[in-house]
Amino acid sequence: MRIVFVALLFFAVFTNQSLYAQGHLYSQFYDAPIYLNPALNGQFDGDFRVNLIYRNQWTALPGPLNYYTISSDLNLPMYNSGVGLMITKSTEGTAYLDKINISSIYSYHVEFENAQLSFGLQAGATNRKVDEDKLVFLDQLNGSGIIPNGSSSSLGLPFNNRFFFDSGAGVNLVLGDFMVGVSGQHLNRPNESLSGGTSILPQRYNGYASYKILTDPSFEDSPSFIPSLFSQRKRA
Repeated sequence: MRIVFVALLFFAVFTNQSLYAQGHLYSQFYDAPIYLNPALNGQFDGDFRVNLIYRNQWTALPGPLNYYTISSDLNLPMYNSGVGLMITKSTEGTAYLDKINISSIYSYHVEFENAQLSFGLQAGATNRKVDEDKLVFLDQLNGSGIIPNGSSSSLGLPFNNRFFFDSGAGVNLVLGDFMVGVSGQHLNRPNESLSGGTSILPQRYNGYASYKILTDPSFEDSPSFIPSLFSQRKRA
């Protein structure tokens, strides 16, 4: 009961803010552990792990949303650490707003009796651009619609193909069969504007908790249920 109370208290505090949709979220969020929290980097049974997850959305509309994340991480138990690499790519809209991020991750964990506390840091670079060949400007239109093979005198986006630094951090606690964690992304609040103005990428905070229930408590590798809670909020 104490574990359940801690989980409820955690989410009461964490979600006591307005929730916003920001960035993309995978429905199977535990299948993208490093994307969820850099503190989960290197936290698995084994030496090396590779993970790939994909999501597409609104496929019936022109310019659907497509998201990809591929990651690999290495467990280094002799150093109580893990190192990893993650690549996240998104393509959105009919003008193909394209974003790709490449990040390196480091995690460190501390062992206690029946518990493990992990910390993770993430640092990387993001490139954001629009396929300007897909854009249609006013001087390419007439009363009938788009002028076939019409060219535009527009100078386009002055800061297209923009690069910026991006960072994240997180903490994760495993206590027996109970796990709880929080993470933050875009902590440096980078400017991702393509026009030369200011468009700050809001900070994104994730919080989650889960509890593993074995179908046969006497057998450690028996099938299990893992009820989970997840919350996300942003800070502009």
